[in-house]
Amino acid sequence: VGELTEQWIKETIAVRLARQKRLEAGELMVHALVDEAVFCRPTGSTEIMREQIERLLVDAARPNVTLQVIPFVKGPHPGLDGSFQHLRFPEKRIEDMIFVEGLLGNFLLDKAALVDHYRTVFEDLSQRFASDPDATVSWLKKLLGT
Repeated sequence: VGELTEQWIKETIAVRLARQKRLEAGELMVHALVDEAVFCRPTGSTEIMREQIERLLVDAARPNVTLQVIPFVKGPHPGLDGSFQHLRFPEKRIEDMIFVEGLLGNFLLDKAALVDHYRTVFEDLSQRFASDPDATVSWLKKLLGT
């Protein structure tokens, strides 16, 4: 388990900002599932939370972004075990991978059986548990009071 050094934090921020620019340029396709609990746990001031939701709405309007919220009413779901990212590289000859961030560090999983398991979990969450993208946008706007 590594220490969160200033250098690591700077590099992480730089990578995430570069990824954000690629998303805004339409170079990346993103399909994000977010649990409703995220919106109930304040991270910063009310204004910061509002800005984050507004940013989600901007991103959700992009043609290369699909955003879905998993509402509390759906009860427990397979995504409660932790977050993960399914990385696909359709234009390259790199196999799909799963990126998992956790308390013990970050992991890239590339074994086909593991990737298939996570893909199945994602599809299940998206199809059976998450609100559709339009309902998600409506819900976020209602959350903002707009």
